[in-house]
Amino acid sequence: MKVVMNHTQYLEWKYGSKTTLDIKLENLGIEDSKTFEKQIVIGLAVGLFIIYHPCIVYAASGDGIDPLGEKFLGYLRKGGRWVAIICASIEIIRSGMKKGSSASEIGQILIKYSLLYGSLYIITWIFDEIERALS
Repeated sequence: MKVVMNHTQYLEWKYGSKTTLDIKLENLGIEDSKTFEKQIVIGLAVGLFIIYHPCIVYAASGDGIDPLGEKFLGYLRKGGRWVAIICASIEIIRSGMKKGSSASEIGQILIKYSLLYGSLYIITWIFDEIERALS
């Protein structure tokens, strides 16, 4: 099999610093053969795992997606609650550390984060009302 190489590649091959495989990979645009080998091994492992471990999935009948959506929304609300609490606490501390800050800034921060957290619940109510009005 013929290998196309330029002069510098020929010299590197001649003096043993590169193999013909390295030169072929370099001509394809793949510089590091070790990284390429790792990617090939990982790809084969994932492919073989998928082939030899099939998983049959059936669609849920009826309202199967609603409980899943409710569970996911519950996790989002719990996460959103803690994100809002942490961000509000940080912003309150920052406003307290500034010179010339007033107590009204704390109230504004609390209202802002309360509305953000409340919107996680209000949006589902709005969509339920739209569904009820249009059905």
